[in-house]
Amino acid sequence: MLDKELRKFGRRVVNESKKNLNKNNVKDSNLAKSIKYSVKTKKGKTSLVFTMNDYGQYVDAGVQGVGGTKADGT
Repeated sequence: MLDKELRKFGRRVVNESKKNLNKNNVKDSNLAKSIKYSVKTKKGKTSLVFTMNDYGQYVDAGVQGVGGTKADGT
């Protein structure tokens, strides 16, 4: 039951993340394709793990490439 709910939540987060990339005019399809989730169970503990290309953290922070600025203007 928990696995099912975590998978459902994981799919929703991944889909919303991809929509946000499009909404914010991030045209990098490799980044969108790299956004994934997995549900893992180890020693009776279940976790939900999200992954994406490393540079996705910069996009998420609002950095706009070389010479660009962050979303907060800095």
